[in-house]
Amino acid sequence: MCGIDPDREQRWSVYATSLLAFSVVSMLALYLLQRIQGTLPGNPHTGVGAVPPALAFNTAASFVTSTNWQNYAGESTMSHLTQMAGLPAGRARRVRRARCVVHVTFGYSVDHE
Repeated sequence: MCGIDPDREQRWSVYATSLLAFSVVSMLALYLLQRIQGTLPGNPHTGVGAVPPALAFNTAASFVTSTNWQNYAGESTMSHLTQMAGLPAGRARRVRRARCVVHVTFGYSVDHE
C-alpha cells in the first residue's frame, strides 16, 4: 500500500533528507502554534496573544535544534496549550531525531563493513 520494499535498503541520503524534512515540518508547526495561540483553546489569560514573529521563530528553532534558548517570560508569553503540547513535543522529537541519527550512523557502518 505504501510502496515499502522490505528487501531494499534505504540510502543514507534518503535518511538525511527525511530527517531535515521532519525538522522543518516540526519547526513550522511549533512556529504556527505560537503565532495563533491567542485564538486556540487552553489560553485562560486574555493577555496572552500571539508570540511576535521573531520570538516565535527563535523559540521554534531553539527547540528543534536542541539549544533551548528561551527568550520569553513563561506564562506571560506562552499559553498553557503551547507550553503543554508544543514545547514538550519539540523536546521529544529532538530525542527521536538523535536516536535516528545514531541508528543510521552506527547501524549503516556496521552493516556495510
